[in-house]
Amino acid sequence: MMIIRVLFGLLALSAALAQSVPEWIYFANAPNLASLTFADLDGDSIDEVIGATYGRGPNPYQRGIIFVWKMDGDSLPGWPIEVTTGPIPSTPVIGDIDGDGSNELVVGNWSQAFVFRADGSLYPGWPRPYGASYSPTLEDLDQDGDLEIVYPSGSQIYVFQHNGSILPGFPVSVAHDQAGSPAVADIDGDSLHEIVAGINRGPVTTGQFELYGWNDDGSLIPGFPVFLCGIIKSNPALGDLENDGSIEIVANGYHSSNQDSLYVLDSQGNIRPGWPVCVPYCRLSPPALADIDRNGDLEILVGGSGSLYAYNHDGSSVSGWPVQVRGQINSSLVIAELDGDTSLIEILAKAQDTVYAFHANGTPVPGFPYFLDDSSHSGTTSPSPVIGDMDQDGDVEFCFSSCFGEIHFFDESSFFDEKFSEWPMFKHEERNTSYYPREVGPGIMEVEKGRISVNIWPNPFRSRVNIDLGSIYDAEGVVLEIYDISGRLVKRLDITEKRSIITWDGTDQRGERLSKGVYFLRLKGYASLKLILLK
Repeated sequence: MMIIRVLFGLLALSAALAQSVPEWIYFANAPNLASLTFADLDGDSIDEVIGATYGRGPNPYQRGIIFVWKMDGDSLPGWPIEVTTGPIPSTPVIGDIDGDGSNELVVGNWSQAFVFRADGSLYPGWPRPYGASYSPTLEDLDQDGDLEIVYPSGSQIYVFQHNGSILPGFPVSVAHDQAGSPAVADIDGDSLHEIVAGINRGPVTTGQFELYGWNDDGSLIPGFPVFLCGIIKSNPALGDLENDGSIEIVANGYHSSNQDSLYVLDSQGNIRPGWPVCVPYCRLSPPALADIDRNGDLEILVGGSGSLYAYNHDGSSVSGWPVQVRGQINSSLVIAELDGDTSLIEILAKAQDTVYAFHANGTPVPGFPYFLDDSSHSGTTSPSPVIGDMDQDGDVEFCFSSCFGEIHFFDESSFFDEKFSEWPMFKHEERNTSYYPREVGPGIMEVEKGRISVNIWPNPFRSRVNIDLGSIYDAEGVVLEIYDISGRLVKRLDITEKRSIITWDGTDQRGERLSKGVYFLRLKGYASLKLILLK
């Protein structure tokens, strides 16, 4: 292994092109199929870069390595960790699985499921003897305040509690040998989370294959499974595409003629009008969702062979798309603010030997494409880029990896606006839910106890934010909860008056000031709103 630090910011490569220079480059010298993640594992309010690889040496299939780097390129104490029971092809997930306020790291290799604390020590009760090739997901399925582990292993999907016990009703089984990486969200509006996953066999096989949907108790959602045109080799994505309060499911399917298809379904498994559309070779590019044209609904972005595609919710192409690239896209596109100009959002995509960046209108971002030697790029999954503001200083960081574990990290001076962080990493966020949470702005929310008019100001805020719920017909038992972006509950606010303007000062339940970032305000059991805390 080797790390190279680059001590200068921008280098003019030519009069026509000013290209970013990485702050550091790390050579893992091991095959890498897992995507990189930004997450605050150690709780210091600064994200780390998290990745996983196969083993080093002539036989990489015997071991796997989990890396956690700080922003300066040094490893977090206790890391990296080498496991000796097989390689790690899946992307690690980060979250507070036991509700104690500290994050854990969850990952699987071919033989076992692992949970690690931030210091690299194994969590009690782990590892467990369940191998995985695809990434798990974290979500509070049983609504007890901590996160469960939704874990695909062979032809089954398990849901583990933090102590390793299995949630009642699980595992659930699929009809073939491999369940894919799950997406998790409340897709039917019942305030409970559902799980959606497809069939993801290793060998390419012709014929139709199933997309499954399960309730939180393991029962099948009515209308599922649904047969798509072929194997579902990428995880689905979930989001309210039409901004009408209903969640759609986006998934792609392999076709033996290589004319793969992209589907949009409703929560009952019905294919939406205008779908599917043909997207050649999109099978290994998980769909990403974002409002790239800022018109209130969501667009679907996916890669194929030599092209990047963007579709409106009705199946029509977004103006300016598709755009041409060189090589196959075998990873998720990521969407966020990259160049500091908030008039247009940016889309990053990794192809063979090259990372591309385009504005929302399909025009290229200056300084891209970026060359990243990737001789190991093949017909399998490759790592997705990641973008964010790791240290919350208002500028942008991003990171790329090759399939042979060459990691390039950038810390740029361009302004980063969290409001434009639409799909900043593989499967949307460090819990890997593959769910785009719709921001609920000022307006009306339907609840059992009546109609509540919601107004929030100022938002973003620095010192305090006012939350006006208007007239509550029956306030008894109504609770506001504030969550951080990892899904951790940080504050609970009780409503005691029929008309209540509540002020939140940006502190947690202990009265300690929270770090800058995005928080979600949830009227317990119903809707949520995005709050942005500035410093």
